[in-house]
Amino acid sequence: MAPPAKRNLGNVLIIGGCGFLGHHIVNLLHDTYTSKISVLDLSTTRNRRPDSDGVTYYDGDITSISSLVPIFEKAKPDVVIHTASPTLMGAGHELYRKVNVDGTACVIEACQKTGVKALVYTSSASVIHDTISDLKNADERWPVVPPHAQHEYYSQTKAEAEALVLAANRSPTLLTCSIRPAGIFGEGDVQILPPILNVHYTNRTGFQLGDNTNLFDFTYVVNVAHAHLLAAFGLLATSRVSTAVLDHEKVDGEAFFHHELLACVFLGFRASGVGACWEQEGDGAC
Repeated sequence: MAPPAKRNLGNVLIIGGCGFLGHHIVNLLHDTYTSKISVLDLSTTRNRRPDSDGVTYYDGDITSISSLVPIFEKAKPDVVIHTASPTLMGAGHELYRKVNVDGTACVIEACQKTGVKALVYTSSASVIHDTISDLKNADERWPVVPPHAQHEYYSQTKAEAEALVLAANRSPTLLTCSIRPAGIFGEGDVQILPPILNVHYTNRTGFQLGDNTNLFDFTYVVNVAHAHLLAAFGLLATSRVSTAVLDHEKVDGEAFFHHELLACVFLGFRASGVGACWEQEGDGAC
């Protein structure tokens, strides 16, 4: 039996495409779709595809519209997937706002000026979490935490950026949506597994806060990448129809959570992560 035909998303520009999530989107797009792929990042020296794969890389600053528009005009994207953001920990308020809010506003403006059909934004599941209250079986009906009640500035800026993206839907022809992943892990991870392994390597596994009964959702990076491409496909499909889609089929103007439906206790995930990485290094002693 012949393999299924690859889908075509046209010209696709991945912003932050040399980052953790971004380069997985590039890889999945290259392997499973027939599309012209371009990448925009502040620096494109890491996580690059071989030159023979035909991916075009652009160094650029999303906080500068004068930097963005010429790149958009060269890449001519039908779809923009915007994953760029400072990491959850370690950046200051000024950088979070400059990149997540001001940068996203520039991305939207560049999309509108150059006739982009679809914009998929990487948000965060934390936009509905105030870092204090429990979330149990939360879904898209839960409200975004307002700025005055949000204790984590990163999440506040991600929520503000998401609001900008969703407000830009059908402005006038750009279609937008947002993906809200929970804690992303996987190959190339720099935020979850490295700190867990550092605790193990420095013999600090004997410390525990809490009774380890609270559940937490983690998300595998390739599945998150797949969700972004499915969202892009849905937006393009919507752009081609002349009639309104049914509510249960609607993608544009919507935000979608993404997780594995396998919530686990945090220390259980930590133990699994250490064990898997330790086995990969060839030592099963732990």
